[in-house]
Amino acid sequence: MTNRITELYNEELLRGGSPLAEIDLHDEERFPYLATLDRRYLTRPVFIGEGELNRFTDDVVGAVDILMSLPERLFDGDLDRLCRTLGVEPHRARLMRRLGGVRPYRFGRIDAYHDGESFKILEFNATSETGGLEWVGPATRAMLDHDALRAFAERHRLGYTDAPEKVAEAL
Repeated sequence: MTNRITELYNEELLRGGSPLAEIDLHDEERFPYLATLDRRYLTRPVFIGEGELNRFTDDVVGAVDILMSLPERLFDGDLDRLCRTLGVEPHRARLMRRLGGVRPYRFGRIDAYHDGESFKILEFNATSETGGLEWVGPATRAMLDHDALRAFAERHRLGYTDAPEKVAEAL
């Protein structure tokens, strides 16, 4: 199911000579920082309705809360038992115990996809290699630096969430 903004964007793209077709985040001269990151970028933005995004956010937070509650639910909070059951190496278990039973911050990355009806979680990533913040904000800002996309966004009163800024505020 396509949202209306995506339909409008596609209609503009299909018109011959649309400047929206010129967006290229791989342009090393225009976006030198992005070029250094060795990423493959989409050639267009993805539009998600605020309501749908908020519902998905609530679902993700709920799923993370359930996962974070498992040590208490299944092991009465006994981290040693949890670590033994999971086969966590002793030196890593010591690091986990250093938190003193305090739940870690909700910081990670989920890989998700949209099945045409709603978002689905593919996997959770919560390691030091979580990454992504170094390019997700700059890529969005680079797209909005393109005159045609900025005009399209203004015309349709679109906004975006600056993920690095939100993470900085949360931490």
